[in-house]
Amino acid sequence: MTRVDLLVIDDFGLKPLSLNQDEDFHDVVAERYEQHPTIITSNLDFEEWGVRRGGLGPEGRDLAWLPPPGL
Repeated sequence: MTRVDLLVIDDFGLKPLSLNQDEDFHDVVAERYEQHPTIITSNLDFEEWGVRRGGLGPEGRDLAWLPPPGL
């Protein structure tokens, strides 16, 4: 997933991520950062993403590294 030209993650937050899934998600997006476009869609408000990812802190990574929606 890190080498495809465009990665689309649809319905993000539909189900909460486990700690391992959260780490994998962060690794994929971080590895693609500034190298390949990634589109993430969700029916959740952006503020709800951290809650669906286990919150902030040890159980979920801070979302500050993601650019604001719409960029």
